[in-house]
Amino acid sequence: MKPEQNQSAQEAALRQIDDIHNILYGNVKKIISGNRMIATGICIAAIPLIELFLSVYVDPFLLTAGVTTPLIFLLRTVFYWSLFIGIAKLFPSNTPLHPVTKQAFSISRLFPIIPIATAAMLAYVGYAALISPFILIILGCLFAFLGQFSQPIVTAIAWSYVIGGLVGVYLTTLSIDHLWMYLVAYQGLGCIAIGLYTRWENRERTAK
Repeated sequence: MKPEQNQSAQEAALRQIDDIHNILYGNVKKIISGNRMIATGICIAAIPLIELFLSVYVDPFLLTAGVTTPLIFLLRTVFYWSLFIGIAKLFPSNTPLHPVTKQAFSISRLFPIIPIATAAMLAYVGYAALISPFILIILGCLFAFLGQFSQPIVTAIAWSYVIGGLVGVYLTTLSIDHLWMYLVAYQGLGCIAIGLYTRWENRERTAK
């Protein structure tokens, strides 16, 4: 291949890579909807209160009825999965995603299984205190990936999740009461911060 042809091919490849990046950037911003992130963050921050209600009023009833602990965990999983799927349905994207984005994020359909399986196995082997820190780290990794094609605040929150999760792992050795509640609340506040920033950015763009 001649040098001119080689340079032309390289430029064409770089243009295609840039086009894919721009498509992903525009479509990930649709995935990270401001209203959806705020609603998700509020629900996550409310999990400690939901868990308090379930443990005081629902769990004793289920245990008295003969429902086993693993089945209660499964019911919890179905409840929270339905809750967050419902939020996604309430705040859908008005614009369909580009096929490239659908292909790139097809693996993300399996992502909810990862924190659920992690929580189940940690609880099974007797390390339930590590569930919240580990999930925070996992979500931080996901947000770090999305942050490559989205606003800088997503990357910043992602790293704060990872660092917060690592600090949380250490804090579990200090036997701090209700540590998991603080970590879950922080996770929710991070989602709310992303949502508020996204809404502000959209208003600024519209104003221009």
